[in-house]
Amino acid sequence: ALLLNATIASAEPELKGTAVELTQYLTAVPQLVALTGESEMKVPADRAVVSLMVVTENKSLQEASRLNQEARARMLRLLVERGVPSERVQPSKFSSTPKYGLFGEKAKSYRVENVVKIKAQDEKEFQVIAGLVDGSPEVRYEGVEFEHSNKDELRQNALAQAIAKAG
Repeated sequence: ALLLNATIASAEPELKGTAVELTQYLTAVPQLVALTGESEMKVPADRAVVSLMVVTENKSLQEASRLNQEARARMLRLLVERGVPSERVQPSKFSSTPKYGLFGEKAKSYRVENVVKIKAQDEKEFQVIAGLVDGSPEVRYEGVEFEHSNKDELRQNALAQAIAKAG
């Protein structure tokens, strides 16, 4: 019969030396402390950022751009008339894309696109924005992002909670 004997060894760190030697050793040791704390806050969003795409197309690039600008101006006018302040409407820079024929170097038409982001504070404003999509062939719904208006304050509260838990 074969008998195995396992020995468990443990060691504790030990510092030896004079007070001067220990002081010299300990001053060279980094004096960092790492604390870890976590916090999570869940709050309902209080506004929606709706992205709409305004798309126009024409044989002339200048005309396609003008049509796009007019469509955005109509959108803004309708939004303001229905109670959405103009400062909550943010158009982006436009992009234009030429469309070529099967054989040819000259563009057949030009397509101009512009994303417009609108902040809706409530469901009524969201419905006004949805009406733009339903009422205009140039306007397409791209998506929605939800956010909280006091995001920075909430982040500070979560940080304070995490620090309190780490302590």
